[in-house]
Formats: sequence, structure tokens, C-alpha cells
Amino acid sequence: MPLAGAIGTVARMESVAESSGYGSGRSGRSVWLFLTLTCLLSWPIWLLSGVLPRAGAGAYDARWLLAQVGVFGPSFAALIVSGALRNE
Repeated sequence: MPLAGAIGTVARMESVAESSGYGSGRSGRSVWLFLTLTCLLSWPIWLLSGVLPRAGAGAYDARWLLAQVGVFGPSFAALIVSGALRNE
């Protein structure tokens, strides 16, 4: 899905949540915070794993391991956002 389509989908989700009484501006901010943290945690790791030289003949090398660490970026972002919301 192109980025513009994803942004439009998020905006529609926010408007539905706000119109149905499920949240205020806080829920919209938490969605954007989650998306921003997900990109900031995952993409640099994935880009770095693509730049590293291939080491070893096996399928599992440093590039693969680093890419797998980046897979957990969305989970870490969700934990950070939910922890921040719990403190509010």
C-alpha cells in the first residue's frame, strides 16, 4: 500500500474513532506516535542490514540477524506508546 493510501486509512480510522465517542485527540496522537516510532525503530535497522557485507556462506549471518531485530520494531513501539498512555 502506498504511503498516501496508508495515511488516508489512518485518517479515516481516527475520524471513525472520534465520531463514535471512543476517544479524543489523544487516540489520534497515539496512532501517529505509534507509526512514527515504528518507522524510527525498524527502518534504520533494516537499512543497516542491507548495507552490511554478506559474511559467511550460511543463510544466517549478521545481515539476517540484524534484519530480524528490526522485525520487533512495531512491538517495541506498541509497548512504548501503551506505557506512555498508561502514565497519562
